[in-house]
Amino acid sequence: MVDSSKLKILVTNDDGIQSEFMLKLAHALSEICDVTVAVPDSQKSGISHAFTGAVGLKVSKFDCKKFPIYTVSGTPVDAVKFAISEKLCGGTEPDFVISGVNPGENSGISSIYSGTVGGAREGALWGIPSMALSLRGVKGDLLDTAIEFAKMVVARKLFAEMTPSTFWNVNFPKSNVPYKGVTFASMTIKMFTDHYEVRDGLHYLEGDKDFAGSPVGTDDKALSEGYAVITPHQIDQTSATELERLKKLNLNVNKDA
Repeated sequence: MVDSSKLKILVTNDDGIQSEFMLKLAHALSEICDVTVAVPDSQKSGISHAFTGAVGLKVSKFDCKKFPIYTVSGTPVDAVKFAISEKLCGGTEPDFVISGVNPGENSGISSIYSGTVGGAREGALWGIPSMALSLRGVKGDLLDTAIEFAKMVVARKLFAEMTPSTFWNVNFPKSNVPYKGVTFASMTIKMFTDHYEVRDGLHYLEGDKDFAGSPVGTDDKALSEGYAVITPHQIDQTSATELERLKKLNLNVNKDA
């Protein structure tokens, strides 16, 4: 077993300081490494990679017995950006960033909208291995299993050889099907059944996913079958296929046109 006692782990989330799932993760990790928590001071779900630039951030520090907690009046990305740039993890950068544990899956298209995933992506932008950790079961299905998974990744230092400019998006399934362990899959690009319903003169977003109907080999499909699924994401979003197609086109225009 790799000695993880000196590792510095930054924990964040998009649910804010009140998240019991995040605090349970932080406490569990603090048994084997140095933990620093940096989170929004309020709920910031679905905020993706938004950050605060036009106004100043209010930062507060709280000390619990096992680790420091910093809250910021911004987004998960703000929290990670501030923690890394200000070296809140014992005067240095963290070895690993974990964003979660989030109640509600962040697989497939959900990952684009997710503030939880945004927090992990921000860590990767700084060149730090990072992981988003979410549960499809919003009431805490497999929470303890997800936390044990995170502890294993840290204790065995499995993040150390993560490909640069990538991060892991990890999702655990509901407990309504037998848990089958961890697998690996690509990101589902199947869209939600989004639509709006009018109630009291306001338009409310409704919709869901067809998990079971997703293609074989994708994260949403694996979740529906009872697997915890790791999907590696990358920072570079360039489409190599479209780039090559564009190179064949003459898109020059007359500057005087």
